[in-house]
Amino acid sequence: MAVASVHDDLVRTVLATVAILIGMTFQAAAVFAPILSGGLLFIVVGAVLITAGVLADRGRRRLRRRLAPDADHEGRGA
Repeated sequence: MAVASVHDDLVRTVLATVAILIGMTFQAAAVFAPILSGGLLFIVVGAVLITAGVLADRGRRRLRRRLAPDADHEGRGA
């Protein structure tokens, strides 16, 4: 994800983020399935996904700032 973020490779960045979120989805479902049932399981797994997505994007932005501090990222949403 670091290489794709620095080189402005949107496809690789999105693929890496999606792969992380898919892995987290399966892990969250495996952890919470024996504890929760029905609709509550979907709500908890959804909350985990939203949190993971926000944290992944925040981490990507922080990594990009650290690896390319002199680059001008104005107007790109980063």
